[in-house]
Amino acid sequence: MRIARATFRREIAMPKIQVLPRHVAELNDPSVAAIASAETAGLYGLQILSAGINADGDNTTRFIVIERAAAAPAMTGEGQRLALLFTARHKPGQLAAALDQIGARGFNMECIKSRPLPHVPFEYYFYVQIVCPAGSTGAGCQTLLDTLTSVCSTLRLLGAFTLDSTEK
Repeated sequence: MRIARATFRREIAMPKIQVLPRHVAELNDPSVAAIASAETAGLYGLQILSAGINADGDNTTRFIVIERAAAAPAMTGEGQRLALLFTARHKPGQLAAALDQIGARGFNMECIKSRPLPHVPFEYYFYVQIVCPAGSTGAGCQTLLDTLTSVCSTLRLLGAFTLDSTEK
């Protein structure tokens, strides 16, 4: 993804990049672009600005969309997914300490991604998606976040959501 993103930025200098083609089409704003397949561009009537921007024919790119909400996400508990973004102190065992807290409270981690912190050599931020355990409540989810706050350098709750039956 990093290569594709760098290639995209080099070839198409746009002030805003959106990854939701339908949203881009609805905006009808030439300063907003989407990364999508040719089929998707045709579906929404979008102009293809640059084709084949991926550097490797076998790569797969996934995107998440992060936006500010008017209110903090509501944590309800059992079966809900929480999307977290955090940094760990740059000391031995700090990432493991954060992950231990997640597991010790019965949360299942479905995804973990790491990306380098810009302009901070050898330090990373981590995106995790966890599933709230059976019998948990919003208060139990908040307890986990409070504990992680003491273990991590930074912590943000990006979202709290459930999957519908088509996404499982």
